[in-house]
Amino acid sequence: MGLWSIHGVGIDSGETPLDVLQAGSVIAFEPMFSAGADAFYLEDMILVTESGHEVLSAGLPYAAEEIEAVMAQGR
Repeated sequence: MGLWSIHGVGIDSGETPLDVLQAGSVIAFEPMFSAGADAFYLEDMILVTESGHEVLSAGLPYAAEEIEAVMAQGR
């Protein structure tokens, strides 16, 4: 089953989505995949800019092989 949510980035993890997106707002797009009792999250942090948006989490490892390579480097 696949689920997703969009939420603002603040102190409370259960906060509601922003009513208005404006430059300087940061939101998290959080798709989740569950398999039995296991759940896997892939969260992107997105900054709203004057001219559009910037994905702040771009370049982070997502694939298992990428994550394993980073972990092997001791980072």
